[in-house]
Amino acid sequence: YFEQALRVCREIGERLIEGATLSNLGLIAYAEGNYASARDYYLQALAVCREIGDRQGEGIAFNNLGLISHAHGDYVVALDEYQQALALSREVGDRQGESETLAYLGLLYHHLGDDDRAVEFCYETMTIAAEVGSLVLLDATDFFLRDAADVGKVLTREKQGGYKEDATRSAFYMPLTKGFPRNTEVETTITLTGDAAGEYIRSVT
Repeated sequence: YFEQALRVCREIGERLIEGATLSNLGLIAYAEGNYASARDYYLQALAVCREIGDRQGEGIAFNNLGLISHAHGDYVVALDEYQQALALSREVGDRQGESETLAYLGLLYHHLGDDDRAVEFCYETMTIAAEVGSLVLLDATDFFLRDAADVGKVLTREKQGGYKEDATRSAFYMPLTKGFPRNTEVETTITLTGDAAGEYIRSVT
């Protein structure tokens, strides 16, 4: 169907639809694992978008090319293509495209072993996705950094002092915070502060 559509577009000079059709053909080839054909289609789509001045289409093409390079392990090339896609998305105000590229950059930096940068990009893409309405973003920091085991209450009940969680001295422990297809595991380090330490506290400090 897309091959037929491509021929018709070229016959009647529908360049915008031609570019979109080439991108769709690239997506099909990519899904089939035929990366060489996919890259060829994406490069053709990029050329068409440049010819007609479709800057948003250029950004989509660079994003798709980045996916190919990323899948091949060509991380340096993928980084350059993603960055070009990101710049184009921001230039034309394509917030959805910007969000998608930031997500891919996050994954790329994870594969490069830079999880700090990966987290930054993932947080940014979630923020934008929440703005454009493609997901709901909830700040669960207070939920995770709470005294879930009620240690403070236990210490008070045992007359060991008055303690409560100190958010300024608590944090997420990223090495053991993991995302899985059906669940997410979050590890935190919680600090309790207080006074009038009892025998239990003195025995471990």
